[in-house]
Amino acid sequence: RMWQTWAYNLPERTDLAEAYYQKLAERYGTKIAYYELGNEWELGGFRGTADEAIAIQKLCYAALKRGNPSVKVISNGWANWDSEHAQITAAKKGFPERVMKEAHGFYDVHPIHNHGPFPSYRHAITARFLPRRHEMEIDDVPWYSNETALTGIHGNEVNVAEHVWKKILFAWAYGSRDYIWYNLRATGWNPKDAE
Repeated sequence: RMWQTWAYNLPERTDLAEAYYQKLAERYGTKIAYYELGNEWELGGFRGTADEAIAIQKLCYAALKRGNPSVKVISNGWANWDSEHAQITAAKKGFPERVMKEAHGFYDVHPIHNHGPFPSYRHAITARFLPRRHEMEIDDVPWYSNETALTGIHGNEVNVAEHVWKKILFAWAYGSRDYIWYNLRATGWNPKDAE
């Protein structure tokens, strides 16, 4: 089967999924800094419902913690966790908020993806992300800027160097638990592909 049929749905055999996640945490424990349970579910790849996404979060969290109570579990990495964003389709409106609110207690860190230059990043964090976390009553959970970048193609390396430090220092100043700069660069296959 195509990988998308199993990667974006509730596992067919939840007993096997639980056993896998428990063994994973038993074996690797805190050698893995964060166990992320999904990627950008709100952008249409995830085929399940909000109920299924919440069930996945709870199932995986419990299994990982049984394997090693010290591991850090983060939720799905949200590109546009706020339903007001234009990229979220009508079918997914309310999906990110509902998952984060109803799965509260089943993730240790709240990740966010936000590519682009520093001014738009700063605005997104201060005007939408942090206030919405407070509104949803999930701001007791640390947040994590775990995918943010600018492309390095077309001679943009100096601009990248300027923005990466601004974004890192800003994120830490506003409480980000950690930070990952997601390296957007030409892969060699298509020089016009920014990712």
